[in-house]
Amino acid sequence: MFDLSAEPQEVQSPYPPSYDLNGRSLFYNEAFVSRSRQSRRLFITRPLRFGNPNELELIDVSSDIYPDIPAPYYALKEYLRTSFGERKTPTYIFDDHNHALFAWSEALQEGVIEKGAKLFHYDDHLDGKKKVQQPLPDEHDLKGVAGLAQHIDHDVFIEPAVKSGLVNKVYWIERFFTNPESYEEDQHQIAHTTLGSTYIPEVIGENSSPEKTIIDIDLDYFTYIDNPEQVQQEIQRLRECMKKAGVITMAISPGFLDEQRAVDLIQKLLAV
Repeated sequence: MFDLSAEPQEVQSPYPPSYDLNGRSLFYNEAFVSRSRQSRRLFITRPLRFGNPNELELIDVSSDIYPDIPAPYYALKEYLRTSFGERKTPTYIFDDHNHALFAWSEALQEGVIEKGAKLFHYDDHLDGKKKVQQPLPDEHDLKGVAGLAQHIDHDVFIEPAVKSGLVNKVYWIERFFTNPESYEEDQHQIAHTTLGSTYIPEVIGENSSPEKTIIDIDLDYFTYIDNPEQVQQEIQRLRECMKKAGVITMAISPGFLDEQRAVDLIQKLLAV
């Protein structure tokens, strides 16, 4: 016989406190279009949930933001949080890059990274020149951080992380060529120093702490990497660096790289 007077047992969630029992973010839980606080650029925000990279799906959102952007305009149907490697490193996948600020703050609150981390920013653009005009939320105020991340420009998310002390050093790794038609030496730009891509793991350090390491990848980094062999080499180099991270963020950056190619690259980077 059932004891109807017994109190129901509380269901324990397998997810962090900032997610519901279905693995959906409490702060990124709706889809909407908004205009940047600093420019006329429109931003698309989608729900964030735990999932598998193979579940990434593109949708045409041009009808949502017409007439600012011509059709078709593809973005992710949902943002995903997954994990990478043996350490199960938290990995976030967005479309526009500004949302990475929220991921880093959430990782800080969950204790997987610490303040004063090094940021390794793989991107065809610096994303660090513009300044944030509005006050920064408290680092423990994830709702406030989410509101900021959803409305700042796609290229100003690094500055608030530095200003708040979450990041204390930025390494910008840019793939560039003197002539895109003539592939020469494999080079990257880190801050103001040019190094070969094979040196990046050495910069991170063999004995570096994951809690002090953020790997951030804008998939437009692959814009001029077309040769299949070169693409595979870059993927392997990136995966080696990702093994050293406490948190990983990725952005497909619609309009800067073919969106389906970006999704395909993400799935290869995160392949088991």
